Amino acid sequence: MDHMIIGLGMNYMTDPEIFPDDIKNRAGFLRKYAHRSDVSRNKLIAVFLNEFFKIYPNYRTGAFMNEYRKRSNIIGKQVSVLVSDRIVSETVKTIDDKGRLVLTDGTILVSGEVTKLREKGYDLHN
Repeated sequence: MDHMIIGLGMNYMTDPEIFPDDIKNRAGFLRKYAHRSDVSRNKLIAVFLNEFFKIYPNYRTGAFMNEYRKRSNIIGKQVSVLVSDRIVSETVKTIDDKGRLVLTDGTILVSGEVTKLREKGYDLHN
């Protein structure tokens, strides 16, 4: 893998009640810890960056991909992926060494917005 773009948001002081149920039931919120004097926004970001740079060498060598696959919550799951102006619905077979989604029908996706689907009333987000 030559490069990766990571989007990250942290709900530090956000009130979970302002989100719709489908989001607040799967998003994490740090608000209950934010009142502690030892958990400032600056300290949180510093700790995050320190942890990130501890694992960064594994990214450079590609050694992290097996761990990434092991922790993935979409491999083997039915997903809906918005790719440009179309939606692809299929089961994820694996994530290849370049970070692309490999679907069971052989499709390889480089980018797109992934949404896990609910099957038979079971919420796959949990």
